[in-house]
Amino acid sequence: MLALLCLLATIAPVVAHEPIEAQIVDLSRRIEAHPADALLYLRRGELYRLLRRGASARADYERARRLDAGLVVVDLCLGKLQLDAGRPAEAVASLDTYLKRRPGDPEGLAARGRALARLGRFLEAARDFTGAIAGSRPARPPSPDLYLERARALESAGDTRLEEALRGLEDGLALLGRPVALELAAADLERRLGRPGAAEERVSRITCPAPV
Repeated sequence: MLALLCLLATIAPVVAHEPIEAQIVDLSRRIEAHPADALLYLRRGELYRLLRRGASARADYERARRLDAGLVVVDLCLGKLQLDAGRPAEAVASLDTYLKRRPGDPEGLAARGRALARLGRFLEAARDFTGAIAGSRPARPPSPDLYLERARALESAGDTRLEEALRGLEDGLALLGRPVALELAAADLERRLGRPGAAEERVSRITCPAPV
């Protein structure tokens, strides 16, 4: 399973070096030569998803599932497709299915967190982002985006969650070397909490960093 997720993760960097359409043509040729290879359909489906060609992506995911009923990652891909298409409730259902088989998977938790946030289920979304952050370590540092998304979910849950949102950002700042995006988000929360001096101090760390 880990090898499969790594295989799917290679799609994004490859896209930057080769047009997606060319990759699809290459995969289509390989599928003609190996029509029973479920992974080829899955990879092509992911490329179709990146091109926003939802019907083609779904067809490839379904074909991959028919060829290999144990290919659990199909539900992850399908959930992302549904989220891209603006159907967060369907995405949550697909991602629930995936996470039942792969509990704690950070990519699945992050995707479900985004779907839950779109549905206004902000505290559940924040919990999923927390799980995605925890699941990313120690293999690799969590993405700063996960900390930002968690903070936004908590902020959307109401003013009583602002301090919690700020603490979460501070965790990311400490772990990731104080990324600018997290510092600016923390400064905004300080202002909302009525602490303009603390907000200014955070901004000054960006504009006038301490000497190394």
